[in-house]
Amino acid sequence: MSSVMELSNETLEKIGSYVKRNLAGWIRETGVPPYQTDPALLERAVRIEDELRLQRELMDRSLAVSEARFDQVDKRIDQQREEMVARFDQVDRRFEQVDKRLDQVDKR
Repeated sequence: MSSVMELSNETLEKIGSYVKRNLAGWIRETGVPPYQTDPALLERAVRIEDELRLQRELMDRSLAVSEARFDQVDKRIDQQREEMVARFDQVDRRFEQVDKRLDQVDKR
């Protein structure tokens, strides 16, 4: 069972910036490029890049689903607003009818 941690684009960019700023120094501290001493690290880096790409795709899909839901909510709100306006129009017409009847009663 694996758990996937979702990171925002801003967080990913911060991590990327941090790594870019420090990576060269970290490599210099070791004195030997890591891929020369441990080819498994190169393979692991490739796997991490693939996972990050997949994570970004999942985030993009989640965002698209969220946008679709918001669109549905917006449409529903618009429908309810139109229904309310129609109901208020009906109530206005009824009041007008009552006003006319009262005017007729007053004239008698």
